[in-house]
Amino acid sequence: MSKTWWHRNEVKERYRISEATLYRMIRQGSFPKPTKITPGRNSWHAAALDEYDQKLIAESEEASDGS
Repeated sequence: MSKTWWHRNEVKERYRISEATLYRMIRQGSFPKPTKITPGRNSWHAAALDEYDQKLIAESEEASDGS
């Protein structure tokens, strides 16, 4: 069974980014916002992260095609 919800520290590790970078990307609208799971616990759904990954791949492919 695959992981469904990702905690902040797991997301930071997955993308190798700092907490400041993570929240800056969220504020800028370039990274998905977390979902409030319980009071005091926000997490990202795996599907949202997978969709973000696909967006990065598509953007990378578009940039490669244009060079």
